[in-house]
Amino acid sequence: MSTIEITILDWFTGLFSLITVIIASIIGLIMILRYKKYKLKVLLLMGLAQIFIISPWWASSGSWILYVITGVPFNPTQYIFFTSWLVPFAGITMGWAISLLKAKEYQNVLIIIFSVIGVIAEVLLITFLIIDPSIHGYFISPFDVEFRGFLRYYLLFMILFIGTTGILIAIDSLKSSEPEIKLKGKFLIIAFISWTVGAIADAAVPTNFISLFIVRALLISSSIELYIGYIQPKWIKKVFIKE
Repeated sequence: MSTIEITILDWFTGLFSLITVIIASIIGLIMILRYKKYKLKVLLLMGLAQIFIISPWWASSGSWILYVITGVPFNPTQYIFFTSWLVPFAGITMGWAISLLKAKEYQNVLIIIFSVIGVIAEVLLITFLIIDPSIHGYFISPFDVEFRGFLRYYLLFMILFIGTTGILIAIDSLKSSEPEIKLKGKFLIIAFISWTVGAIADAAVPTNFISLFIVRALLISSSIELYIGYIQPKWIKKVFIKE
């Protein structure tokens, strides 16, 4: 199997994807572990959602790791599979979170609805992938794919759904009279706006060194802002909450 030549931009695209995934996953795991301590289900859901919503970048980072080890990146089937297979779970966890916080009386019904939508999406994604991976998209570089058809519109829908759901959760916190909860709402709004803008820009803006840095910075900052919003380290409280 011959080694595929890549450009410096390709190299940094994969590397920055890996950095983004590592930071987001660590923060997601921290939130999950905090759930074990505080028994707040929203921490578990948002921690899982944090890991799931960054999953589309697993493909780029995983392909980069494989290239570094073997000299050959993912093939189209592998790349598109790792991009898409966890996205439905992001919708389920975010839907569960919003139902828990804003529509608890309809929680079971909403969870079933979000789960059914997720299962249907997963079946369609995998079916089209088996039939012909090019239905979902094509490579524009070894670590970047131009999505099309069902997958493109599904990913766009999920970006808007996750961003909107996250902002609604944040707005609910802003209504509180408690300074700590209000601070959480501010950071959550910044986090979900950063993530939504970064995710859309990653798909819509042609990749160059400037756009790559800005987009990955937005995605990484959204993870940090989500962490600050939910975990609120003591030094953050001292800086932003005036006694």
